[in-house]
Amino acid sequence: MSFHESFKERDNGAKSSEKSFAIVFTVVFLLIAMWPVFYGNEIRLWAFLLAALILGLGLFYPKILTPLNQAWYRLGIILHHIVNPLIMGILFFGIATPTGLIMRLFKGDILKQNWDRQAKTYWIERQDREKISRSFPNQF
Repeated sequence: MSFHESFKERDNGAKSSEKSFAIVFTVVFLLIAMWPVFYGNEIRLWAFLLAALILGLGLFYPKILTPLNQAWYRLGIILHHIVNPLIMGILFFGIATPTGLIMRLFKGDILKQNWDRQAKTYWIERQDREKISRSFPNQF
């Protein structure tokens, strides 16, 4: 399958460190552990213990988390290959296509691309040159 961009170059990108991986998953499991407390229930002990374990491993022996970090990274790449084309397709067929169809239906020519045999030039003169020169001071 051919795409306009090379996914192979992106797939070899730098993954996060094991310590940052541990911190992220510690926060996730702490949120899972504490969520029932907001509704008056008890803390989820299994999620709290898992958060403590991941944090301890991440701080004191991060190399043990390397396989999990790599698996998480590869899952992200797989999801990228699925979700990115899906979202782009939804945006194109949900926004660009209806806009184009509406423009054709109402004969819209925003870019002034229609051929006019009577026109001497297609140059568009600016109306208020002084207003334009004042609207962009110190661009660089």
